[in-house]
Formats: sequence, structure tokens, C-alpha cells
Amino acid sequence: MNCGTVSSTTMRDRGRACGRGARGYGPLAASLVGFGVLQMAGLAGAAGEASSASPLVAIRADHMVLDVALRGDRLLVATQSGRVEVYDALTGVAQPTLFSDAGSPERKFAPTVRSVAIAPDGEEVAVVTSEGLLHRYEFVPSSDSLETRLLGKRSIPGLMEARYLDAHRILLADMRGELALVDVDSGVEVYRRQLDYDPIYAIDLSPDGSRLAVAFRSSRVQIVEPVSGETQHVLKGHLDSVFGLAWLDDDQLATASKDKQLFAWDLRQADPRPRSLYRGDHYITALGADRAGSRLAIPLDGFEVGLVAFADGSIGSRLKGHTAPVHRLLFVDDGRKLVSAGYDARVFVWKLDSESESSTRR
Repeated sequence: MNCGTVSSTTMRDRGRACGRGARGYGPLAASLVGFGVLQMAGLAGAAGEASSASPLVAIRADHMVLDVALRGDRLLVATQSGRVEVYDALTGVAQPTLFSDAGSPERKFAPTVRSVAIAPDGEEVAVVTSEGLLHRYEFVPSSDSLETRLLGKRSIPGLMEARYLDAHRILLADMRGELALVDVDSGVEVYRRQLDYDPIYAIDLSPDGSRLAVAFRSSRVQIVEPVSGETQHVLKGHLDSVFGLAWLDDDQLATASKDKQLFAWDLRQADPRPRSLYRGDHYITALGADRAGSRLAIPLDGFEVGLVAFADGSIGSRLKGHTAPVHRLLFVDDGRKLVSAGYDARVFVWKLDSESESSTRR
């Protein structure tokens, strides 16, 4: 397995202005609470029955899972309770916790871990918390338990997500609609761009690193040249906030939205237009891409996870097990496995067929 982060990077703890949603969950979770979809009782519920497959590995995290990253055979699991937990991806056995922040005594709740990202060379990890703090750690060589050493901590008001462009540069997205590129060795900002005045909800790099997709609360998606920060395209078609981004290759992008729609975009076109792949009855809160198999993973109704063909939107396997909204989907092992994680504090590793099972049109 290669080092990597979640294919689709929807934002954690999406606050109103500089605030937070219900009990600090963020607007996505807060809106789900408002509609009665997300219930805290789901945290204690048992996993549901399996449909087309049973998970190879079932993990119970400390709290709602907001991000997942993979380093070798170790899963890094970011939770609402301010922790980055580590689990063996093959067995589900818990390893020593990588990061924990209880917050200050006057705070009612611990800071949320909004994102966790591993550098392309696998040598360091970046952790972003809801207090706008960026923590960078290097992995200790020859360590079996992913021991780390703090490289630095930086306060960036409104910081939402960090993703590595390469081993020496990191992209930072914030709730003011700003994107920055920072040299991690010197700490110098290469640039800072005001892309929009709405919060950035998701960022995702194309496989070759030449394009960065940036999604906003405003329903727009921008395609940015990541080295310069210059906007190449503005994608319009969604009717509400975009939660998920996933590249199938360097030219084809999928987007998922609060408007319950899944779109495909071909960036070889001078003026890209959306191609509808799926429309459901609930928000599409996560998105993952299997580039080898040209398929996507999305949450379906009833907390199922569905595999969707990128070519025509047909739905193959449906995976049952979650009892609350799914927030992260990550294909691993060259598309032979899928990691799903959600607000039920569950992380599942599923073994997948090489091709989706008999498909049905939605």
C-alpha cells in the first residue's frame, strides 16, 4: 500500500463564520442533527448486517471519525475528540495514539482534529485542529509503532485543512476562502490567494500534482494550479455546498454535494460541464475514487456505501455496516480494498471484487 490520504477531502468542523455547529460538530454534522439523521445513540449501536460483503476489519474509534490517512499498513484515524488514533489496517488492532489534544481547562470540549495528512515520502505527518493549529511530526526511523517527533506547531486562524504538495511544500485551506502554499523547511509562505469569500470545504490534488480541486460552501469548485495558486477553471453546476472531490485521472474529476448529486467533469474541455452520475435522497457526505477500476464510492441512503461506475453511474456493490453518516471513503491496495469511516465512530476495511457486481441504475 502506498502512503496517502483520503481521496476525497471534505472539510472537518465546517463552522459558521469562525464559530462551530451543534456541540462543535460543524455545519455538516449540525445539519444532519437538525434533520434527525445523526443521533448520538448511533455511537453506541452495533454494526449493521452485511449485504454484498462483510468487512475484513472492523474498528471502533474513540469518537466520530473526521479523517483517515494510511501509512504502510497503519491507519491514522482523526476523531472529533481531538485524537489521531492508529490501527493495524490488516487486523484492526489498536496501536499507541499518535496525537491527542485535550484543549485548555476552560474549554467545554476538546479541539477537533480536522485533518491528518502524510507527506508523499511518508516521512512526516501534518495534523490540523479546530483551534487553527498545524502540528507537524516526523516519523521516527525503524519504529514499529509509528513513533513521532514534533517538528513544529503553527497557529493559522481559520485553518481547515492541510495537504502536502510534495515533501517540502504544504497546501493550507481556510474558512475565509484563502489557499496558501508554505515551504515546510523554512516556514515561508510561497503564496496566499483569496480564491473565494466562502469557506473552503475540500481540496484534492490530481494524481500528477498538476491540478488542485478546491470546493467551497458556495457550491462552486475551482481548479487551481497548485504551484502558483492561479485559478484555471471555475466549475458551476451544483446547487449547494460541495463536500467531496475525487480524481479519476489527471483530467477527470468527480464532485459530491449537499444538493444530493454526484457529478463528473472532463477538464480537457475548454468550458467543462457537469455530467450527472447519481442523485440520491440525502446529502452525499463523502467520496472516494478507485483510479485503477474507474469507479467511485459514495454514501447511499440508509448509511450504506455504494460503488458507482464512473462511465455511466451504475451502482454495483452496496456495503452495509455503518449506523450513522459516512464521512470518509478511501480505496487502498490498488482498489482491492475500501476504507469507510463515519460519525458512528466505525472504521471498516472492505475487500472488493475487481469489478462491481451486477449493476442497477439509480
